Amino acid sequence: MAERVPERDVRSAPRRIDAAAAGDGPRAGVPDLRGSVAIEGAGHWLPQERPREADAPILSFLRGPGGR
Repeated sequence: MAERVPERDVRSAPRRIDAAAAGDGPRAGVPDLRGSVAIEGAGHWLPQERPREADAPILSFLRGPGGR
């Protein structure tokens, strides 16, 4: 049995292939998805193009609900 690993989807928007229109969206194949963040106007190199906007949802996810 595969382990469930919590994940957060951080991506640029709009995407060329809209996952939501193609099926189950970002939840397809990710059983423990804990949120999806789309950063408008960013390109393929999201962390380099928009480091603050890309880091914020990742750090929030890593801190967890208590915001440690």
